[in-house]
Amino acid sequence: MIKSFTLCHFKKLLQSRGTHQTAYVINPYLRAQEQEKQACYLTKTIKFDGLPPCYQKVTDLETDDRNTDLNTHHKGTNLDTIPKNEKELLVDSIKNSILNTNYFHRDGEMKLPKRWRDERKQRKMDEMKYEMSLKVLLNMLRVVWTSKYAKTAGLLDRNISFRPDLQAPWERLDKKIQISGKHGHLVCGKTLLPLFSTSDEVEKSCDMNLQWDDIISPFFDLHEITSRFESERGFYDGSPFPCPQTLLVMNDPYWFTRMNTGQGVFYSFAHAMTYALSKGAKMGEDLEQPIPMQCLVFNGTSFYFVCYQLNTLNFDDNNNNIKNFTWILPDQYLYEKVHDKLSECSDFTDFTSKRVSLMDYDRTKLTETFENVQSRRVYIEKFHRDTADLFLDFMFYGKSEENC
Repeated sequence: MIKSFTLCHFKKLLQSRGTHQTAYVINPYLRAQEQEKQACYLTKTIKFDGLPPCYQKVTDLETDDRNTDLNTHHKGTNLDTIPKNEKELLVDSIKNSILNTNYFHRDGEMKLPKRWRDERKQRKMDEMKYEMSLKVLLNMLRVVWTSKYAKTAGLLDRNISFRPDLQAPWERLDKKIQISGKHGHLVCGKTLLPLFSTSDEVEKSCDMNLQWDDIISPFFDLHEITSRFESERGFYDGSPFPCPQTLLVMNDPYWFTRMNTGQGVFYSFAHAMTYALSKGAKMGEDLEQPIPMQCLVFNGTSFYFVCYQLNTLNFDDNNNNIKNFTWILPDQYLYEKVHDKLSECSDFTDFTSKRVSLMDYDRTKLTETFENVQSRRVYIEKFHRDTADLFLDFMFYGKSEENC
């Protein structure tokens, strides 16, 4: 006789699979009211505006002689190794990849009704660019990985994983919190990225005050769920690329800036924490070797750059302890649109196609009907070269002494 599977049996099954506890769970779809502030406060993180000082680089090798101190400070970051003229060529390649992806990888030309208001047209255009965002980003990565500087930058010693499983549990303010879910593309390497802050700067964080100054609770919009409260980083022990470096995330254009950046902080922290725990770090203690992590959020239109450095796993409410660091540079606009309508834009590419069958054979009737050669000029509107340049710096960052 077969017994019915009751709720009691289901609870016993869950208990047999591991310890399940009630925790505030953060998933990839969370959009909290003050997500950036909540992410920083719940992970005991100090926020800095802009990118870390290591990104203040020398862009032209001809200026190396009068900037020796700066180059010494950034030794090993690989931001100074690309000459300015070569960097411009890479930016042009990124622009062409965006243009080609939007024009040739789409299902068809989008035709918007004339009766639509400008706001509705813009919303539809943003949706279309979001649908193309993954293709655009992967083709931009192809430009980086196929450049002649990829080897010297250590990119050939990295691997990209699609949506690795993740569970990062910790306790803060006497509450259990867990980041979970499969999210984004994770770039891993054989070594960690260079640190964003020195040990002296980390020690100074003891004097930095971290308080919750909002009228809402830091747990607002978070929900308690019964889950397996255990650390899981999604990789087996002995992985050839064990070190998390850069997380690439695509979000839709309706997310507010604070939600994109907050998600970047949460998931950068989670990957860094689970890696630290896998290497023997203990909860409640400071790390002997901080863990740096990058996150790049893209919505098809703008980039959100997040750099994170995990310095401690001590999440008590004492402001006199070491804290974690994050640097955030949001809303970096990339481009507006790609089209083949007549425009005054100076950024364009001419494409020419030939009907080989008509050129090779004398088909008079078809030749009179169709042109043998057709040309099309495709424009990319409001392409921001500075954002593309910053994207290159973000992806090339990470040359360590082991990669030299």
